[in-house]
Amino acid sequence: MSAYIGFLNYNNAGERSGDDELKVGRAARSIAEMQGGGGRFLSVWWTQDENDMVLVFEGRDEEQAMSVFKKIEEQEDVTIRVTRSLAEGEKERAAQGKPV
Repeated sequence: MSAYIGFLNYNNAGERSGDDELKVGRAARSIAEMQGGGGRFLSVWWTQDENDMVLVFEGRDEEQAMSVFKKIEEQEDVTIRVTRSLAEGEKERAAQGKPV
């Protein structure tokens, strides 16, 4: 399984309450479950800096991850920048020129 990190920002941040922000995190988990295919959020973090949330998704491939993040964007009126992340073993293989 591959891991993807989503850096989420609310499109209407000034209009959201704390309860609204919690709903986004819960919706993310629900969307991943509904999409099926074994994908899941490993963690959901609310941040107090440049990004409003950080979401760590584990799934079978980039297509699955992007599908889940896109659905969250559409449903929750947010923007998410996604990047693939590598665990230590994956990074070691990549450094040796092996497929990850």
